Amino acid sequence: PVPETAVLGPVGGGLAAAMRAQQLVRLLSTAACLATADTALRTALRFTRARRTGGVPVAETGHGARELALAAAELMAADLSSLTAARHAHLAPGTFGLYSSVVKRAATRLTASAIARARALLGARGVLAHGPGAVVDKAQRDNAVVESIDTSPFGVLRAVATPLPGYAGLLREPPDPGDRALGPLLAYGDPLPDLDPAALDLGARPRDLVLLGFAAHADEIEARLAARGAERAAVLVRHVRAALERTAAAAAGLDRGDPAAAVRQLDLAERLCLLHPAAAAALAWRAHPERGLYGEEPGGAGWLTAVLAVLLAHAEGRAPRQAAPDVLPAGRALARLDDARLLFTALPVPLADGPGTEEPEEGDETT
Repeated sequence: PVPETAVLGPVGGGLAAAMRAQQLVRLLSTAACLATADTALRTALRFTRARRTGGVPVAETGHGARELALAAAELMAADLSSLTAARHAHLAPGTFGLYSSVVKRAATRLTASAIARARALLGARGVLAHGPGAVVDKAQRDNAVVESIDTSPFGVLRAVATPLPGYAGLLREPPDPGDRALGPLLAYGDPLPDLDPAALDLGARPRDLVLLGFAAHADEIEARLAARGAERAAVLVRHVRAALERTAAAAAGLDRGDPAAAVRQLDLAERLCLLHPAAAAALAWRAHPERGLYGEEPGGAGWLTAVLAVLLAHAEGRAPRQAAPDVLPAGRALARLDDARLLFTALPVPLADGPGTEEPEEGDETT
């Protein structure tokens, strides 16, 4: 029994309050995902640039460059999704239900993959109880906690699967949300109104601004990329749109009486959680034409090509290494940001440590 003096809010409102709180916890948990991945990847980058094998820095070998770039693209995808979701909760809390689950699943899966790549790059040092291996091991263990800190992966995917069929028609013929809605959402760094937790919707109805905004502007984004000479990014945008339409249509066409449909429904929800960040990335590029993200020149699409390629590979069940030719720009961006001692985020901010040097090491351990 709870005494009347201990009641918070209206009697009977506990479940609604808990459901709203879960949306915010899912969002806030992505900070731990990004922090641990940044630490792990930065540690691996510095180690592989200082460590040599056969006279060549590990970071410059074919394998080392590919794995660093893949991990960088995965971190960038999680970063963009988390930044956009954070703004979404402030600007459109009534339509945040779906995004709160999507960003939780995307951030945990993508950063876990990035950290695993970082650890593998340390070679034998990755299993030692001190040095870079210890740093990455701590980051990996902390990152793993986030996956189930508020809702299990199964619960998150169920929350995504429920509204997914409703997007089938909307993605084919989307209502244009207009720049009035999308502009503030993608204006990273701009001031935000105070968060209003009571305005968070308890459902996840088909009104997600990112999905509808991307569907409405995909053709425009593709044309602008092609006009800038970023043909590969333009092609990938087209693939993302087609994949989103197929995913929603497949969910709408499931036979609810088929026992296998429940499993298929979760698989489609997983795919949406990987395609949604791709849509957010394309919209972010569109929103910052004269302000390069991740340290690129204004309008640069190297990071976008990398992010879209790695997300499509994950979503389609392909080995991400197959996207290697497209992700290399992310690795170069990673190195530039670390050289400048900047955080690995869309609008980089300075780190506490200043420029440093590390003595190169010679070794033959495998990576």
